[in-house]
Amino acid sequence: MTAAPSGGSGWITGHPRVAAGVAVDGDGVLMTGERIVGAAEELLVRPGAELEEGELLPGVPVIRRGEAWIIPLSWQPPAASAPGSALRRRSEDLRSSIRSACEFRYGFGIVADLEKAPPANPYLRELRRQGARFAGWWATEGKALVLVVHGAPVPEPVSAAALHVVPLGWVSDARPARRVLEVDVGWSGPF
Repeated sequence: MTAAPSGGSGWITGHPRVAAGVAVDGDGVLMTGERIVGAAEELLVRPGAELEEGELLPGVPVIRRGEAWIIPLSWQPPAASAPGSALRRRSEDLRSSIRSACEFRYGFGIVADLEKAPPANPYLRELRRQGARFAGWWATEGKALVLVVHGAPVPEPVSAAALHVVPLGWVSDARPARRVLEVDVGWSGPF
């Protein structure tokens, strides 16, 4: 993640902000996760898929960093991370929905051990440097969909989350990339 979006009120993808908190759209957060994974597969994974940086879906930003695509999911200022906050609950629901959609499509995910990541792996090293505390991934068509969660160690609340689409060799021990150039997976808002 890195820089906090301006405004300080927190943000969740696909949902407009309102003065009282996070607005609910017609699909709901669980369907939003399925739509994000489906669009990522269709527009970022399939051979020949081309997408310009901007929006993956209406209200869902996508950022290109070399061979990596970043779909920011949420950002929460410390005050919004208090137990029971609406933004925190909806962010947790969205991450759960992303995991469920990936498991339905690709099977159980694999957790990248960020603490024991080989120093030769620039992607995992960059995730650690950016403050990621969790990265779980699913493989499809030579790519990996990586759910990245940022924040201080548990039990502290999550500060940000994103879905990355990267070459499979960046995360796979079984099929590692021969050479991964330095990567930048940082992002900030507002969106």
